Amino acid sequence: MRLPRVIISVALLTIASVIAVSYVICARDKAQLLRPQVVQCTGSMWLFDSGTRHNFGASSQEAQTISNWIASHQTGWRFSSLAFDPSKTQFVCETYGIELVSDLLVLDYRRRKTDDPDSSVHIERSLLAEEQGFWKDLISRIKTTNPHGGANGRQLFGSDVILASAAAASGR
Repeated sequence: MRLPRVIISVALLTIASVIAVSYVICARDKAQLLRPQVVQCTGSMWLFDSGTRHNFGASSQEAQTISNWIASHQTGWRFSSLAFDPSKTQFVCETYGIELVSDLLVLDYRRRKTDDPDSSVHIERSLLAEEQGFWKDLISRIKTTNPHGGANGRQLFGSDVILASAAAASGR
């Protein structure tokens, strides 16, 4: 009679151990997702603002400034359920998108350039007043450097913004 109890006890301990290890691994992976490591864009990068698309290169100083900001702001992120809104200010390239919503930054990024856009990580972070100022200054600088959206820039409305954002997210 003792042997079945021992077997059941060992089985229950094994199951509990597997569950505990799985939980720790899952929690660690989720925590890692909240520390965004954006993959550098290689093509065009776009600023969508007030219905206008401003093109700037992925190797530009502005694009590097965005990557550096994300790399240096690794705390305060949380998973987001906000959907990108075409009427909001957005930065978009083939590996990530940023949307600014008043005092909130929403980041949608791929962990690897080859990842399916549907597997992107969607997180958000509240912005302090000085951080909001940083983004406003960056937007102003891009608009000044590229006032008419560049050679490929044009006025965009409604579904055009959604299609352009989707094309950038899929790498087209």
